[in-house]
Amino acid sequence: MGHRSMVTFDGDTAEDRRLWHSYLYWARERVRALSADQIVGASDAATVGSAIVDDPNNRINDSIGVALQALVFTALALEYRLKRVLRAMGVTIPQKETLGPCLENFWRRLANVTRLDGTGPCHPPADWATVEPLLRDLLERRNSLAHANYPETLRFLAASSDPAKEAIRLYNGVVEAIKLINVGTGYETRPTDEVDKYFHPLRA
Repeated sequence: MGHRSMVTFDGDTAEDRRLWHSYLYWARERVRALSADQIVGASDAATVGSAIVDDPNNRINDSIGVALQALVFTALALEYRLKRVLRAMGVTIPQKETLGPCLENFWRRLANVTRLDGTGPCHPPADWATVEPLLRDLLERRNSLAHANYPETLRFLAASSDPAKEAIRLYNGVVEAIKLINVGTGYETRPTDEVDKYFHPLRA
């Protein structure tokens, strides 16, 4: 116990510790949200007492927490879609490939694949140049969160006047990317206004 006062596993700064406590709190709350009778020991949870993560002062703001969680699930949605499209188009990808390489090589891998409407090889629509930076921003945020890069996540929070708006912006970027992928692969051939109308309900 002699060295414990000089070392903390919870984080180097107060901001680090609030982020760590938030991670643990979100995980625990999602588990508790499952059917209580399916969780061993759940019936005793209320009698154990409060944990350090139960104090809101020890966590980041709840609304910011929701924004960060939204970023993670938005990135998961993007990764699933990219990989699913590649496999559906007959492209082989490494089994354990992560989002970064998948995004980086996406259109390159499709360059020699014939579009589903038979009009030539797959290619990114012109608007892809506008949406791709959003996807890269999302990738950066996701990596910071998923790999517990606290300094980078805290810099993002400090630089963003409204993390919720940022999460919405990046989510809508993914919806737009899905639309453009459908168009660029010939999966979607309807007029632009009809395609936009179809995707409108998916936007936040």
